[in-house]
This record gives sequence, structure tokens and C-alpha cells, in this order.
Amino acid sequence: MGVISNAQTTLLFSVGTGPLTITNITATGDFSQTSNCVGVWLPNTGADCYINVSFRPTSAGVRTGALLITDDAAASPQSIPLSGTGVAELAMSTAPIQFPNVLVGQSSSPVALTLSNFTPSAIGINQIALSFPAFTQTNTCGTSVAPQASCVVNITFTPPFGGPSFTNLSVVDTNGHSQSAQVLGSGTDFALGPIASNIAVKAGQTATFSVSLSSQADFVGTVSLSCQGGPKGGTCTTTPASIPLTLANSFFLPTVTVTTPPAVAAAPPVGFPPASYGIFFAFRLSLCLLGALALVLWWVQRRAVEAPPTQRAAVIALLIGVLLLAVSCGGGSSVTTGPPSPPPPPTPTNYSITITGTSGSLTNSTQVTLTVNP
Repeated sequence: MGVISNAQTTLLFSVGTGPLTITNITATGDFSQTSNCVGVWLPNTGADCYINVSFRPTSAGVRTGALLITDDAAASPQSIPLSGTGVAELAMSTAPIQFPNVLVGQSSSPVALTLSNFTPSAIGINQIALSFPAFTQTNTCGTSVAPQASCVVNITFTPPFGGPSFTNLSVVDTNGHSQSAQVLGSGTDFALGPIASNIAVKAGQTATFSVSLSSQADFVGTVSLSCQGGPKGGTCTTTPASIPLTLANSFFLPTVTVTTPPAVAAAPPVGFPPASYGIFFAFRLSLCLLGALALVLWWVQRRAVEAPPTQRAAVIALLIGVLLLAVSCGGGSSVTTGPPSPPPPPTPTNYSITITGTSGSLTNSTQVTLTVNP
């Protein structure tokens, strides 16, 4: 109710044998019209005109009217019946809503949309909602809109990313009717992206590759570039270090250069071959026998008066013989070892190269994987 409908169009042309003069066209009831038909129309010339009829109900229910054409023909005015149904629901002032471009992370000025109640009774509101969180709303509507009154919905846009965003504003009233309006906006930003996601070089070589830098939603500003990552001892630089983006020049391919240190051959393990087990055993056995020999000699010396010289000499000769036999047997046993195992061959190493762009409050980055082969 209270809202003008889209116009319905009627074609009018003359089929008589003489000229037709139309002097007036009117619509009655809750209907209105616009046309280009007033004037003189000649028959059988192919000339025609259009009548556009609109409907704005003043109350709920079926509404009737007529389109009256006053001319010089018989039975003038000719009447065309009109009908439409009025619905008790809220009316929106504008749709869709288009925001101007907004810098990513910042908020726009609010855009107002009016909800009107053209009926003689209050209309309750169940819901006023937006389907995408980048758009928010506050309103003065409360829980209902009084008869013949309006309220305002203020919508704010805070883009989370560059490029276009859209949502729908939905209003549901207590009569079970809903109204919706599309809401559009674009976030202004710049974008960084890889041309190739993986680059491979040999150790000691320099990797050179490009990334893309572009404007989103008419971004204008200077973007400072930097990069980090890569093997220890290497460097990472961008050329140029900063790029001005304009409406005329909104796309560039800056170059990233990463140096890598030369490969270092792994040194073989340093160690000593294990000692011969036989020599070690003979050494321990010799120490034991020498100790035993010293003990026996001490004992023999104390018994020198009691034992004859031939007996003492025999005992000493026996001990020396046992000692020599142990040394000769132990020295004949050994364990040999081969050369040490060579180190495993080196494997490729992956590094993440991060390219970062900064312009004012905006920061964006992209990553490329660098594989360094030995």
C-alpha cells in the first residue's frame, strides 16, 4: 500500500476509415497514467501510441478503476477496466543501494534507506537483517512503524578485502510480508600474487622470478615492496623497491632476486680404528703374570736358605716360560676393520620466500617456494 507499482503498457492505434482525434486520457481510482496518444491519428498508416498505467493502492484488498479515452469516435469516452490488489506492507525508498569505493579496513559513511507505512494501521517489524557481515545497519524503526509514518535504516560498509561485495537487506513484518533490497560496494586495495608457485636453482646460483602487483577497485597509491626467506647466508631483494599504482598504470610485474650460498661438501667422519683385541688381552695377561712372578720371587728369596739352587732356578724358568707363551698367543689374535662409510648424498632443501607490499594502512603478501638443489 502507498507504493507505486511498475507501469503496465497498453498499445493504442486507429482501425477506422477516417482520422481519429483523441482529446483526453484519464485513469480513475488508485490508478494513474502517462501517454503520448493525445492528437490526431490517421487510419491504416501504421501509427500507434502507448499508454502506461501505474497502480498505487490506498488501502488493502482489491482496488478497481478505469482507463478513460475521450475522442471523437462513437461511444466516447472508451473505458478500459483496471484492477489491482493493495497489500498492507512496508515500502522501501530505494533499491538497490550502491556504496562508493571504500579503502579496505575502513568504514564508509552510512547510507540511509527509508521504510514507510502508508496504511491506516501500524505495521510490526519482525526482522531487519543483512546477510554479509561487511555490511552493518542501525535503524530508528523499533518494533513497528506507525500509520502514515516512516523510519530510517542506516547501512555502513566496511570491506574486508579488495574488490566487489554485495548483500541483501531483508525486512520482514508481522503481516508475513518481506521486502528486500540489494546492497553493493567495493573495497579499494592492491593485490600481490605469484606468477609461479615454485622456483628451483642449484646451490650457489641466483633465483630470479616475478610476482604480480595490481590495483583493486581504483586503488591509487605507492606500494613499498620487501621480501624475506631463503637459505642462511643468502639475500632476498625486490626490484623496484616501491611502485606507484595509478588509474592509468594499475598492473606491474616486480622482480624478486634470491642469492644462495654454494654447497659445502660433507667431511668424512673422523675416528680411530679399534685396537686389536689380541694385543689388549696379552697386555692384561702379562701384567697379571708379572705380578705373580714378583710375588713368587719374593717368596723364593725368603726360602733361599731352605731350597737348593736348582729348585729355585726351575721355578723361575717355569714362570718366564708361561709369560712368554701368553704374550705370543695373545698377539696372534686381532680384529680388523674396513674404511669408514661415506656420508649420505645431500638432498634438495625447500625455502618459503615471502614478498610483502605496504601502502599506508594496507599490507598484503604472497609466497613462493624456492627449492635449492645441491
